[in-house]
Amino acid sequence: MDEQNEMTLTQKIGAWGRLLRLPNLFTAPWDPLCGFLIAGGMLNTEKTIYLAVAAFCAYAFGLVTNDIADLKIDKEQRPERPLPSGEISMKAATIGALVFCVVALELASFAGNYTCFGMMMLLVAILLYNYCGRKHALLSPALMALCRVLSFGVGMLAVYPEIARENGILCALFEAGYFLFILGISLAARRETEALDSRPGRFLLPVGAFLAGGAAAAWIASLPFRWTHPEAYALLLLFFVSALLCAYAFGKPLEPSALQKKIGFLIRTLILMQSAVILPVLPVSGIIVICCFPAAVLASRKFYGS
Repeated sequence: MDEQNEMTLTQKIGAWGRLLRLPNLFTAPWDPLCGFLIAGGMLNTEKTIYLAVAAFCAYAFGLVTNDIADLKIDKEQRPERPLPSGEISMKAATIGALVFCVVALELASFAGNYTCFGMMMLLVAILLYNYCGRKHALLSPALMALCRVLSFGVGMLAVYPEIARENGILCALFEAGYFLFILGISLAARRETEALDSRPGRFLLPVGAFLAGGAAAAWIASLPFRWTHPEAYALLLLFFVSALLCAYAFGKPLEPSALQKKIGFLIRTLILMQSAVILPVLPVSGIIVICCFPAAVLASRKFYGS
């Protein structure tokens, strides 16, 4: 406790930034907004803010409980992490996780009753990943991908049951692509401390990017004045090309440090797809999302994101 009391405010903020994998947090708030818009949600600034902050808190809850669940392992393998090093106490981490959980549920309830149910499912999936599925080679990546899909689904449920058939199909395609893309990242990230000749799951990256990006492009094409937003299509193309290049790179031996950088980069490319969906309908929010990409890159130079 004495060491914690001697920490400066900057050091405490830095410790929480490492606990929350700050670079990845920039991708968290926008999943339910994409789900809300593709499902045909009407413009509602208040509701979109609730969805974004709720998703942010749910993601933060997952990261904190992840380190709580891994405390024994981290003491042996990653003693520099905030919990095993004592920079953040177990009590503070537990309180933080509870606060994130309550705020996520409360804000989701403001967006609708179905949305609150979806948030409950997401939080349960997060706990299943952290405490039950981590040791299984396939279940763990699948649960990780499911968490992202459920976050997207929370936004969809804010529109339910008024989702048109066409929007429902596009949402399903987007979710399938999202699931495969995150599954590919999670499989490639397994055994990240080992230099393998080829990373598993690498072929899922371009397939998932094509499905999700294609569904997003089809949705954008259905909007009025669609050709006035070529930047959205350019962002989707960048997302797909990035997935393709990383899939190619994962076919060669990579040192752990190089692999971790590419994994972090792949996670950040989600911002490209998210901004492509949000920009045509919510220009100001879309610009904010785009700005999250360089912010996440800068944060990755100081904070661990894999």
